[in-house]
Amino acid sequence: MTRASTFHGLLDAASQGIRIGLICVVLAVSTVGTAWAQGQGNGPQPRVGPSFTIPPLGAGGAPTGSPLMTPDPSGTQYAITSVTVSNASGGLQGGPAEPVTLTLIAVAFSTAENNTCRLLHLGFVETAPGPTVTVSPQDTVHLTFPQPYITAPVIGPLVCLGATSITTGAARGITWSAVGYKILP
Repeated sequence: MTRASTFHGLLDAASQGIRIGLICVVLAVSTVGTAWAQGQGNGPQPRVGPSFTIPPLGAGGAPTGSPLMTPDPSGTQYAITSVTVSNASGGLQGGPAEPVTLTLIAVAFSTAENNTCRLLHLGFVETAPGPTVTVSPQDTVHLTFPQPYITAPVIGPLVCLGATSITTGAARGITWSAVGYKILP
């Protein structure tokens, strides 16, 4: 019997008034067991690391991250559960009033500024793209991922989650924030 048919059997029993106390446990195990095991093959399984919250940060053309976060080890992946991007261009922040596209990225780099993730282009090694968001002028977009958006692992001395604007000339007034957890190698 498959996990799905077992689950449907439990739901049918519950709908007929039969008390089933294990439904919540089955759902929690199923949800937690799939996020970090996908695509890992038969090798060693990575471990879920701490959660992270990146407070609103400005974005530009060069990859930038949080000055409050320290770099992670090589091979770290980021399971992004939500991202918020605001575009104040054309408003109080100045800049042209046009849509801006921002991409979250996992970045491997070799030189940290004050052991933080602030400037990710110093000694740039490798990137893995995350979600891409396009925001109209003077608007905010919030995306939530019920099943986390997991970046590919990047290999390099230092690894951080950052963002870069791929819209030229309109990055002024852009802020982004993200929430999720780390998947450590």
